[in-house]
Amino acid sequence: KKIFSTLVTLGIIDYDLFKSPEPSFYHEIDDWQRATYNISRIRYDKITALLSDPKQYLIDEFLPHGLSLNTVSEAKDFSDKFFLRLGHLFAAFGVHSSYGINPEDEVELDPDTYSIMARTFSIEYRTKNGLLVGASFVFSPVDSGDHGLVITPYGELNFEQYSGKWHTESSISGSIQGFALKPNNFTFPESFNESALDIIIRITRYFETRIQKSKIGSLNGTRLEIGGSSFEVIGNFANQDLEYGVKLSLQRLVLFIGGGEGDGFLNKIIKEPIEIDFDLTTGWSNKLGFYIEGSASLEIAIPVHKTVLGVNIETIFVALIFKDGGLNAEISADTGIEIGPFTAVVSRFGLASNMKFERGNLGFMNADLKFKSPKGIGFLIDASAVKGGGYLFFNQEDEKYAGVAELSIKDKISLKAIGILTTKLPGNDDGYSLLLLITAEFTPITLGFGFTLNGVGGLVALNRSMNVQAIRDGVKNNSIDNIMFPDNPIADVAQIISNLETIFPVQEGRFVLGVMGLIGWGSPTLITMEIGLMLEVPKPVRLAILGVIKAAFGSTDDKNLLTIQVNFVGIIDFEAKYITFDASIFESNFLKFTLSGDMAFRLKWGDEPNFLFSVGGFHPSFAPPPLDLPSMERLTINFFGNEEMRMTLFSYVAITSNTVQFGALLDFYYKISTKLEVIGALGFDILIQFSPFYLQAELYTMLSLLYNKNAVLSVSLYGMLEGPNPWHVQGKAEFVFLKIKGK
Repeated sequence: KKIFSTLVTLGIIDYDLFKSPEPSFYHEIDDWQRATYNISRIRYDKITALLSDPKQYLIDEFLPHGLSLNTVSEAKDFSDKFFLRLGHLFAAFGVHSSYGINPEDEVELDPDTYSIMARTFSIEYRTKNGLLVGASFVFSPVDSGDHGLVITPYGELNFEQYSGKWHTESSISGSIQGFALKPNNFTFPESFNESALDIIIRITRYFETRIQKSKIGSLNGTRLEIGGSSFEVIGNFANQDLEYGVKLSLQRLVLFIGGGEGDGFLNKIIKEPIEIDFDLTTGWSNKLGFYIEGSASLEIAIPVHKTVLGVNIETIFVALIFKDGGLNAEISADTGIEIGPFTAVVSRFGLASNMKFERGNLGFMNADLKFKSPKGIGFLIDASAVKGGGYLFFNQEDEKYAGVAELSIKDKISLKAIGILTTKLPGNDDGYSLLLLITAEFTPITLGFGFTLNGVGGLVALNRSMNVQAIRDGVKNNSIDNIMFPDNPIADVAQIISNLETIFPVQEGRFVLGVMGLIGWGSPTLITMEIGLMLEVPKPVRLAILGVIKAAFGSTDDKNLLTIQVNFVGIIDFEAKYITFDASIFESNFLKFTLSGDMAFRLKWGDEPNFLFSVGGFHPSFAPPPLDLPSMERLTINFFGNEEMRMTLFSYVAITSNTVQFGALLDFYYKISTKLEVIGALGFDILIQFSPFYLQAELYTMLSLLYNKNAVLSVSLYGMLEGPNPWHVQGKAEFVFLKIKGK
């Protein structure tokens, strides 16, 4: 057989050559050798030529055109003839060879490269100890680079070892930059191949039965069972790019979730442990850092969507956090249950642990998993008399519970409740703080003179106080409207709870009690007033009056002619003998003109009495007394507010124990073209001081024409009256005209 294959390869024996199928098919020469072929004849003339001049015979037989082939078609025909014959020869001597291209690589090649690489010939030799060496050969024609015969050596080393339940396998594979052979030439064509090196070391532990599985957590309650694990060391080098890392895979994981280690509610909905199967792979690499396979971070949500024992399992969550020299891990699930008109969803409860990198129940790691309480519980009620829902949050680390509920009773009474319970005081002291806010809105009750009572509410805060500055900030940013009679408590629960904790912070020994009312006026309701009284005790005793007034009058094309909202808060501090009142206009408008501005009132009695009232701020030259005043926005009407034209009116009025102040400014802007603009201003400021008497009055106006942001025509007038010690009159007029070259 070997002699016959050698003679066929040399062309001494002719036979009907099995033509190559389409290049997309991957051919194994070994299989072809067993195919049927017919002997045509023995070429005695070639025997003479071979014996007389072997070198010339081989050139004439195989390389009539040399190593330079002009076209892809020539390379194809020559490769089919030469490599197929060579394959028969290697097969006869027991060397594995192949001809063609692996279908898995087809999509990575462009058409021209594909036509060449589809004629790749490879030989491989594998030893009993797992060593594989090989090389690939391909002819590159002139119209594809004229590299001649390109040879790419490659190799692979595999090692496997079994030791009890452990299985170790390693794989090192790589290829060397291909080199090209041509007569009197030796090159390294980069277009054909790149050097690469892959290293994989995998250590695997298998468990054949459930009895042999590793169990982490409670033996009969919530726990995690691991059916197999593997640890891999991975290295890859390609084209001077190095990547390396490690990977941990856990196979046939089973999470058992039981309610016995939770509270009574969980015991009721989960009577028997629930089994959930899944796999998990995590790792680290120098390019990705730490990761969970299938996710861009160290947290992944695995969809499940199955029902077990009447409990709906929606999602499995896996999260990893490196902390305190260990690995905090969470494996939890979202579950739900339906009982008649009641639906409950328990979020992210299962197992949690701080795993240490030491020998233990995971081999190289030790994990002591514990039951993880739910992150939250949501519920929905859909009965004939009661409809609604809510959500309760848990934060074990801060020992905090918070929740919100909204219920409608026979579509007549709307109940909303928000609660926050903290079982740890600042400084990790033992104790608790509680905040409970409840409101009820119902069919309006007539009070007289057009007023109606639309709702009531109450607030109880134990071991909490009032943050006056936070309440004032809430007036300006509208957060107090969110906490008194919230419109969408469930949708805005995170913001509402954050606002409540900011306004009523934890403070041991302080208590806040409050009542609230929702009052309307008109039929239909044109004005609504949310008013609340909050009393903080014991000493120092403080009373807060806070509220929101909203009004809407008239309509044109479904738009109100006047819409105004005023948020306000008043604080009475009986110990400090101090009254403060702050208000802000929020999201208001008259026709298409927007309205905004702030108001402040201060009254202090006792040893250092003082008083002030301001709408829109103070005179620019006046320094207000230190009465804890916020920055105040002028009372503002924005007539136009676009890029083409702007006209805004700013005004203020203020009364203090010794002054009266008022003023206004009309600001104007008009854009004629991209380079030509007009700006103008008209304003006045007046300050009257009673003792000693003092007057300062200023009037100013300005109009400018701008070209490329530079004033080319400007007129301004300024006048001031100041006195009386002595009286001063000052005036100034300016006219500016700049000639622009070429204009």
